[in-house]
Amino acid sequence: MNSSVNRALIFQGGGSIGAYEAGAYKAIKEELSQYSRAKGMGKEPMFHIVSGTSIGAINAAILVSYVKENKTWEGSDETLVKFWEYLSTQSSVEKIPYFTHYWDSWHRLDKRIASGESARRYLSTKEFILEGVPNEFVPNMPLLDSRFFDPLNTWYIYNNKPLKESLEKLARFPISTSFEKGEPRLLLVAVDVQEATPVVFDSYEKEDGTRKSEYGR
Repeated sequence: MNSSVNRALIFQGGGSIGAYEAGAYKAIKEELSQYSRAKGMGKEPMFHIVSGTSIGAINAAILVSYVKENKTWEGSDETLVKFWEYLSTQSSVEKIPYFTHYWDSWHRLDKRIASGESARRYLSTKEFILEGVPNEFVPNMPLLDSRFFDPLNTWYIYNNKPLKESLEKLARFPISTSFEKGEPRLLLVAVDVQEATPVVFDSYEKEDGTRKSEYGR
């Protein structure tokens, strides 16, 4: 760890990959903390830049908000894990005793039948699509096909307000940080789907006082 080099932490997108990222960050943070203590590096920032997109942007925002509010990286890993534990939801089939064991017994008799784990994933996903996940999203009224009257051509639309409320339990917005105060720089990347161009949020102020770069600028 060299104080003259900026270290960046980048979270990718991908839904439930965010939970994996929380565990990976916890392991990295513990390793860096031990290294820093062994080298007597004091209060040097663990990461100078934290960036992410999609679910990675949510993870990044939680970490930077925590560091800004608490003036330390200690406890940031527990906070991120706590967020994912709060989001975690069991499906109905996961509450059925010996569910996967039952399916595996049929799978052993006929390999065309799904394994217990495959059945768990399939039925859990179907349940969440139809009913939503309490702390993440809820379904709105589906859009039925009014052109071909095909009942299979149904658009499922969701409201992500629960996820927004879950995020606000652990992060304080707006997130603005400062280089002069030794706070990490938060860079979040999204896409304007209509313009097909990137939108970047930057927690460090620009010369004009803004913290957002729009449409590729």
